[in-house]
Amino acid sequence: MLKRGRRFCRAHRTQFIQILLLDCADIAAADDMTSEPSRDIPKRPPEAPLLDDLAAIGVHLQSIWSTTHIKAMPPEAFRIMLRHLLSGDHTLRTREGIAAAIGRREGRDVVWDDLLACYRALPEDVKPGTLKERVGAALSEMAHRKDVPLLSDLLCDSRVGRTRIFFIRNLTRSRDPAAWTLLERLRGDPDLEKEIEHVLHQKVRRARGRVPPTKAVTY
Repeated sequence: MLKRGRRFCRAHRTQFIQILLLDCADIAAADDMTSEPSRDIPKRPPEAPLLDDLAAIGVHLQSIWSTTHIKAMPPEAFRIMLRHLLSGDHTLRTREGIAAAIGRREGRDVVWDDLLACYRALPEDVKPGTLKERVGAALSEMAHRKDVPLLSDLLCDSRVGRTRIFFIRNLTRSRDPAAWTLLERLRGDPDLEKEIEHVLHQKVRRARGRVPPTKAVTY
């Protein structure tokens, strides 16, 4: 009798474990069914609102960092990018991407004044690749000949910080001898001295015929 009772208990215990395993399998299958759609939904980039606004005017991008394939941006695209840059609704990394994308010569007459005001308002940061660096590089890229005097003033103002180094190349593109005279005068500036020494050295080598002429745009 005792043995039969033990066999009965073991049978019930085995049956209970089997039911429990089946329940666990059903739960796991249900979890898989509920989680499956989420794997199929593509993750939107953090700058998605900006990309949507650009797509609405015919500028289609996968990322704000992928603008190099676009030969010319419409003026409205620059206004949209500037609005998003100044809004503060994006991460710092996204704002750096916007600043990099906005630095095109065709955007100069659209956003120059506002971008310059943004540059002056941004705090200086000792880390490389900062937002102020990106904005400074954008200003340098879109600058025209008429902007050289303004960029010269920024170069001379040590309060602007080390990001003014981007404006050195604008002076080297100028045909005005005064631009090179100013670079000579700024050789001792601790923020600029290495870059200025480099461009002056390159100028001497070009004069001696040891360096081919640069293909950069001249003013």
